[in-house]
Amino acid sequence: TSINNTVIHITDSSNITITSSEVFGNNSGNDGGAFHIREGSNLSVLDSRIHNNSTPSDSGSGGGIYLVYNSSATIANSEISQNSCFGYGGGVYAFSNCSIDILNSTIADNEATGYGDSGIHLSESSGQIESCIIWGNNGGNGSQLSNLFNSGNVFNTVVEGGMNGASNLTLDPMFCDSESGDYSLNIASDIFNQYGSFVGAYDVGCSDFEGCTDPNSCNYEPNADWDNGS
Repeated sequence: TSINNTVIHITDSSNITITSSEVFGNNSGNDGGAFHIREGSNLSVLDSRIHNNSTPSDSGSGGGIYLVYNSSATIANSEISQNSCFGYGGGVYAFSNCSIDILNSTIADNEATGYGDSGIHLSESSGQIESCIIWGNNGGNGSQLSNLFNSGNVFNTVVEGGMNGASNLTLDPMFCDSESGDYSLNIASDIFNQYGSFVGAYDVGCSDFEGCTDPNSCNYEPNADWDNGS
């Protein structure tokens, strides 16, 4: 499912689940480029992409998701990328007794053009992040994550600039082509060696040297590290 040019506004203790969808190209009149969730409501985003959404150039927070007043969000196996806002949280903003849980997702290349945390901003709220990649978010105060995130609620996650906690790393994830919106990982990424599995929304999607890896094939390429299907 593709959702384009429509900001989703949920209020009054309502619930919404977005599954296997793409939400992109939206520009809100105020807060929340793609989603504006408030007044005790709940958002679930599963196996989806939220990208290239924005708030106005001179105001607004939460370029991708805006969450306020006792609301909650669960994001799993999803990508939040290349969203932008002027205020806080280029990717996600949560304020006033909200909670957000993010699992196996990629939060990348979001931008807060004015101030605030560029990736995920929490204020008077709580959150937990596990097995994610937080990378390339910029602008604002330069922080990938709100300082309310720490080693007690961020686990097995790659964070640009670092994050306290023995299970968190700050190594380049080696996206295949982030400029074109491809956040799958190069097979040479060291993430697998460090964790024993991939984190973020995607696993391997490319290689520096592709070719036929079947030794019984006539076009077998012994030096290839990724099978191109030939």
